Amino acid sequence: MAYRAIIDGFEFILDEGIAITPKGVIEGTPRTFGELGDVMVKKGEEGKVAYWMFRDVLPVPVGGLRGDVTLVLPGRLPSGEFIKTHGHYHPEGPWGRWPELYGVVKGEVLFILQDLKGRRVMLVPVREGELIMVPPGYGHVMVNHKDEAAITFNYVSRLFSSVYGPYKEKKGASVYVYPSEEGFRVVRNPNYEVEEVLWCKPLPLYIKEPILHLAFKPHEEEWFKCEERLRVEDFPR
Repeated sequence: MAYRAIIDGFEFILDEGIAITPKGVIEGTPRTFGELGDVMVKKGEEGKVAYWMFRDVLPVPVGGLRGDVTLVLPGRLPSGEFIKTHGHYHPEGPWGRWPELYGVVKGEVLFILQDLKGRRVMLVPVREGELIMVPPGYGHVMVNHKDEAAITFNYVSRLFSSVYGPYKEKKGASVYVYPSEEGFRVVRNPNYEVEEVLWCKPLPLYIKEPILHLAFKPHEEEWFKCEERLRVEDFPR
């Protein structure tokens, strides 16, 4: 199924595996259920795709930045969780750890942000048309907790490679998100010592021209309003 999206003023046509972009036709990189096995409590089917990554497809007039697009499919993982991205941290840079700016252009995703030890967790729902900054020092996972595909874009520095190891070592993020009658439930990952899980909302910053300059505003307090602590279930033994 093909999806049309307008991202920062540019038109994109995304299909599973192919994107028609301002830079031409770009082949996507799949992330399969099998590749997500390291961040789930149950291994999955090797060939089934959870999401597609289209790297360096956004025209970026600023040196040193890269613009990517991700198509996150709807559904459930073999672990019973909603489909999610792998999760990663950013390394240290010349001025601290690197931030990353995301926008949602179709659907809705739930961001799981966590500090370097995974003790402080922020859950941030980001809807179509909204932006979110991943602050320096926070790992992040995107969860598609809806029944439709989600399309996101991101701006990030070209000067580093993401760090996936901590998520692999601890079988995912600090919490898992499962379907429930209320929409979703949050379950603590027993491999972390989680101290608090906060329900947060992005501040009212929306996708409109121009937005690229926002990639240089990394401070946490500029991007979130955390309203309450969430009840988190213990992982069943």
